Amino acid sequence: MGLVISALAKNACGIFLEHSFLEVSLPAPEHQALDRESILAQLSRDSRGWLRELRVHAEIDSTNSHLMGRAANETIDGVVCIAEHQTGGRGRRGRTWLTPAGSNIALSLGRSASIPISEVSPLSLVVGLAAVDALGRVGVNDVKLKWPNDILLNGTKVGGVLIELAGIASPLTIVVGIGINIGSGAEVSAHLGSTVGDLLASGVPVSRNALAAELINSICEMTTRFESQGFAPMRSDWEALHAHQNRSVRVIGANETIEGIARGVTDGGELILETTAGVRYFSGGEVSLRGEHGSS
Repeated sequence: MGLVISALAKNACGIFLEHSFLEVSLPAPEHQALDRESILAQLSRDSRGWLRELRVHAEIDSTNSHLMGRAANETIDGVVCIAEHQTGGRGRRGRTWLTPAGSNIALSLGRSASIPISEVSPLSLVVGLAAVDALGRVGVNDVKLKWPNDILLNGTKVGGVLIELAGIASPLTIVVGIGINIGSGAEVSAHLGSTVGDLLASGVPVSRNALAAELINSICEMTTRFESQGFAPMRSDWEALHAHQNRSVRVIGANETIEGIARGVTDGGELILETTAGVRYFSGGEVSLRGEHGSS
């Protein structure tokens, strides 16, 4: 799901954020600067045991690209990269992911996984589950998922997942990327000409530092579970959160558009589509999913 096998680039240098202790008025929690120490303090014991490095960058081209580049020369398992602003954020199938400064979460983790490459496809669904879990921990409920890698709030896309393979030798080297809008919805919507979601619309004052920490906790927990047990035990949980489960959808491929009823996913993460001509299966790298009338 959103799986990309890419050539590796050279390493890029990051910039640590500087924090002032002279501020008089504090901004709302969702707009406070991302703070490395605050995030570290909210990590679970398991996450702290796994973590080797956490960097908060003031500006970077792409958190995923940064870790992909580092993987060419070093081990990235246990490395987390977070950015206040991305100048070249990337989404699935080569799309641009807009990341206005100070109003988002742009986070990537490096993971080593002892699983066959043929079994890695459901990972974006697993990370989607982790995102819903993390959002629930900071008080944002009623979040849905859209196959294969979108996070929805009030029916609109508020975040997305990008999984990339940085190395295919065993164990696999994987970059797990996630982006979530927290205050940037209006700016991104104006730029795209279509409405996107925003956590501020939930009415819950979400701390970006708390959410970043909970994302690391949940992703670490669920990817570890996925590595040991596979996707099958999580499949029903994902289907319960799928916004289009048992609904009419259109699957758009390079050469055809197929209409049918979304009947869930396989243990391998493929979409199950019931059509008038029979049941068909689709992988996330091949197609895009749309609801009735082109909805998310």
